[in-house]
Amino acid sequence: MIGLILAAHTAVVYFLITTQPHERGFVVGISDPATIAQARKLIHEGQSRIVTGIIATNQAPYNVPWGFHYLPNTVRLADMTTEVCDATATYVQAHLKDVGKDFLPDNRWCPWHTRLVREVR
Repeated sequence: MIGLILAAHTAVVYFLITTQPHERGFVVGISDPATIAQARKLIHEGQSRIVTGIIATNQAPYNVPWGFHYLPNTVRLADMTTEVCDATATYVQAHLKDVGKDFLPDNRWCPWHTRLVREVR
């Protein structure tokens, strides 16, 4: 008898955020179901939280023209974070070669002025 193991597939849901007024939007993939539900609720209520997570310094096809993206399984929403991970998307883009060093240690990015705009389908 051969047993089948079904792996749980975690879907990634995408959200558009901004990290400063008039900045091009940044697409965030989120795979944690509780965080997805929280983001949807916040958008529905017209509220926002700080998006925090680990970034990879390569381009993702869903987030052009940015040269970096969040790792979806690391993304969470927070009320407060430390200042060392705060930066706008534009600033991160301009300093990608420094990410993980003195700038954004451990590749953690948490733009304080995050605005959840909408879910992207």
